[in-house]
Amino acid sequence: MRSVEIEGMFNREDFIKKLNGHPRLIQVTVESFLGSWQQDFHMVEMAVKRNSAQELKESAHRLKGSLSYFGDTAPLALTKSLEQLGKADKLDGAQALCADLREKLFGLNTTLNSLLLDYAC
Repeated sequence: MRSVEIEGMFNREDFIKKLNGHPRLIQVTVESFLGSWQQDFHMVEMAVKRNSAQELKESAHRLKGSLSYFGDTAPLALTKSLEQLGKADKLDGAQALCADLREKLFGLNTTLNSLLLDYAC
């Protein structure tokens, strides 16, 4: 398998090293993210649709925390940008960032499901 699945997406080896190669910890971390990211992202989308900077700041912050376990990925960078827009109370460009984030999150979802197959306990 490639070290970097998709440019800027996810470095499998770094993630495994970060968790000391512990299969159960890898499984729990990945399963937790896979079970929550869609709801967290939905909250980001709803904040953008409602044009609510405060909701965007909070929901992007929550998603950012979940994504941080997987390293410096494109979804993490996009989420940070959305959080900053919310903090600045300026939502210009948020819809485009949100669309890009959706695409990147689905890519990460696929990659993590593949990893989960390798580390199922």
